[in-house]
Amino acid sequence: MADKTYVLDRVDFLKHLDDFISQIPYGGSSMGTTDTYLLEGPAITELREGMGVSFKVHRNSTGAAKLKWGNTPEKNILKDNGNAVTNLKNGGIYTVRYDGTNYRLLGDAAEGDALAADILSGKIATTDVGVVTGTMPSPASGNALSYTRSETSLRPIPSLGYWDGIRYTQITDANFVAANIVSGKSIFGLAGTSGSDGTAVAADILATKIAYVAGTKITGTMVNQGAVTNTLATNSAAYTIPAGYHSGTGKVTATITNLTAANVKSGTTVGGVLGTYAGDATAAAADLLLNKTAYVGANKITGTKDLTNLTAANIKNTIVVGGITGTFANDATAVAGDILATKTAYSGANKLTGSMTNRGAVAGSITTNAGTYTVAAGYHDGTGKVTASITNLTAANVKSGTTVGGVLGTYAGDATAVAADILTSKTAYVGANKVTGNMTNRGAVNGSITTNAGTYTVAVGYHDGGGKVTANITNLIAANIKSGVTVGGVAGTYSPGLSGHKFAAVDLWSHALGYGSYSTVQGTWYDVVITGIAFQPTQMIAVFYIAGPSGPYVIYLLADGCIWNRSSAWHDNSNSPPVRCDIRNVVFNASGVTFQGMISGGFAYIGGFEAIWDSALKRNIGSVSLYG
Repeated sequence: MADKTYVLDRVDFLKHLDDFISQIPYGGSSMGTTDTYLLEGPAITELREGMGVSFKVHRNSTGAAKLKWGNTPEKNILKDNGNAVTNLKNGGIYTVRYDGTNYRLLGDAAEGDALAADILSGKIATTDVGVVTGTMPSPASGNALSYTRSETSLRPIPSLGYWDGIRYTQITDANFVAANIVSGKSIFGLAGTSGSDGTAVAADILATKIAYVAGTKITGTMVNQGAVTNTLATNSAAYTIPAGYHSGTGKVTATITNLTAANVKSGTTVGGVLGTYAGDATAAAADLLLNKTAYVGANKITGTKDLTNLTAANIKNTIVVGGITGTFANDATAVAGDILATKTAYSGANKLTGSMTNRGAVAGSITTNAGTYTVAAGYHDGTGKVTASITNLTAANVKSGTTVGGVLGTYAGDATAVAADILTSKTAYVGANKVTGNMTNRGAVNGSITTNAGTYTVAVGYHDGGGKVTANITNLIAANIKSGVTVGGVAGTYSPGLSGHKFAAVDLWSHALGYGSYSTVQGTWYDVVITGIAFQPTQMIAVFYIAGPSGPYVIYLLADGCIWNRSSAWHDNSNSPPVRCDIRNVVFNASGVTFQGMISGGFAYIGGFEAIWDSALKRNIGSVSLYG
């Protein structure tokens, strides 16, 4: 590739750095308390179409976002479709360009009004409100929620959700089987078999009538008897119904000889005839033995005379009742102690005077828990009482809310803990109440902080002291920190080059092959070989230090080809020929660069120009900066 020559002085270089159209700067974090985001740097005083900037948003937007950059007026931030941007997120880094009227957000064409329910569950989409995770279900195959019928159609109503054309919904009916569909017919593709197992023959079908049995046409031979009539005159007489079909209007009548009311017992109905014959009986219930029955006239009578206890053991000894001689003598067993004092009774043939003490109404008390009171022997009239009077059993001595022996306690204690003060699942009593703790046991919780001034909120609850919150600042590495500066314990190594990436600097003339001193350098091209660089450079700046009549000068040569530059200060001495510093044949490789360098023109003495000599190093002063 042919060499290219560029002229780049410091003024041009600074203009390049301030060109926010060709390159987009990073302005850091925004500020402000409204949806108008304030950006202080890089400082500008006017907006030109095409200017861009990247910045980090410090708060979520709540409406249409605007940007005020430096000392320029605030402008709307719009999407590519012209809609206002309303969903800037705290911590997000956004890039905008000025279109002459508004800022346009780069790299965000998301729009739409879809909600989570409109998007398949587990899928995500980006809409006007940001990233939306779908909640629309994908129902499994199964029965329909319900269905409707319309003449010859069934309309299943499936579950809500997305149906992919493979899964199905169905209507299940246990009666939808071939046996319930007439043979020869098909419903929804199911051929009927009903009637295919018919067994009727001609004699089973009415004469002249036709039926199909298992697909065969049969003409019936069953005789049509129509309406048949007959009369039965005696009880148990029978009429044989002739074989065949009967119309249901024929009748067989029972006309029993002599079946009249006068011949039937009074109150009894025989064959629909209510009897009136009463007879001449006169007995009453007391005249009949217990549970025995008899008819008196038309009435059935059940006897009530009970002779169950008419036994010898129930009749006084030697006494005869109804022909039964009694055997009962006396079975008394009481003694004087069983009878109240001064009272008398007979036991057998003996008269006894009682000796049982009459205690009347006795009162007593029990003062200790589980204490007892002995009830004295004798008769008690039922009004005496034994009272529990437990010592110190008062409300003030019993736990609040608890009843002891009928005394409702009022003692609450002095505990003040609530459920949130007690570890979850643990219990304690506060006053009269048992409290189950709900303080979350966090155990050892670990967290991290990834941004400068970021915070980590320690969750409410119990922590066992083993958890840690670690500062893991994103991208806080040596390559991202200014060389010579230590940030958070990380020593920086970054020195920005023209490309904004990797950088290395080496001495110029120590790498020039065969070079001796400035006196031998005049007009001679020296091969410069630089190796051992940790990256492949793509740009280079060679720096020549020159002495002149008005002081030292520095000449910068920027190269991705062969470039040279000289200062107008060299024209202070019109008698001095100009000094020329050149490089050529620049070739970058994986670990360095090779090129040729030369200083020509000028004088070797005061009044002209010469390369500055380092007497200690025994070489002219110059350097090479490499960027990649």
